[in-house]
Amino acid sequence: MRGPSPLCVNFLDSKRTGNMWRAISVESQKAWYVIGGLLFVFIWPLFYYVPHAWSLEGDVVELETTGVYKTEQGDSDQLAEQLALFQAKNAAIETAVKYLFSRNLINIHESRKREIYSLAASLIPSQVLQKQWKKEGNSRECFIRIRASVAISDMIKAEKKDQKLEEKESQESFSEEMEPSVSHNIDPARDITKAYRLLRRKERRVAMIYLDALEKKYPHWGDVYMAKAIFYFAVREPGEMKKALKRACRFGNKEACSDLESMSKVHGIDLEG
Repeated sequence: MRGPSPLCVNFLDSKRTGNMWRAISVESQKAWYVIGGLLFVFIWPLFYYVPHAWSLEGDVVELETTGVYKTEQGDSDQLAEQLALFQAKNAAIETAVKYLFSRNLINIHESRKREIYSLAASLIPSQVLQKQWKKEGNSRECFIRIRASVAISDMIKAEKKDQKLEEKESQESFSEEMEPSVSHNIDPARDITKAYRLLRRKERRVAMIYLDALEKKYPHWGDVYMAKAIFYFAVREPGEMKKALKRACRFGNKEACSDLESMSKVHGIDLEG
């Protein structure tokens, strides 16, 4: 009995080989589906829980923050917008440095922190995502939302700038110190930073003169009254400190509001008085 012809054998072999490859292909597809599913289940949550503030570089924090300034009589729209923007940028700095500090990427002395943060807020790049005005009783409220990027280099630049400004101020004459000039330009970062430097150097007489001048320029900015509260604490005038904290809180300084609440529990300060 004759066996199958070579042509028939080749056909059968190729058919079996094709079926085998198809079977392998199906199994491979199933395997990839399983692997893909596992990756989705176990890897995707890691991306979800990574802090959204971080950029890919690792030493840069990108985030969105907001700032609000409530206008009072005499405040211009330009002033309100600049202070709301500064508040949003300052919030970005305060949030970002927590992560940068945790990785030992920067090290700023506590006594200079307010100065560096304020100057850094003026240096960081930002994009205004939303600007909105709201009617609040007899006044208006400026709301600004930004996307900001905070890099280690911004903090280093702010520290160097603070040192240069301090060196420049140390060369001022006695008459210049006793009559500190405040620029007419709206520059909240530079203006408030000088107050913090004077307080740190314990130049209290000059600091008080400067803060009074700053109050005339920014009569409804909470940060000015927060700086005044620090001054009154240093010269042991608790009554004036309480007044300054109340004004700072009223004008939107959250730190002042928090301090008042804490002190009211310990010292029984009347928040309404």
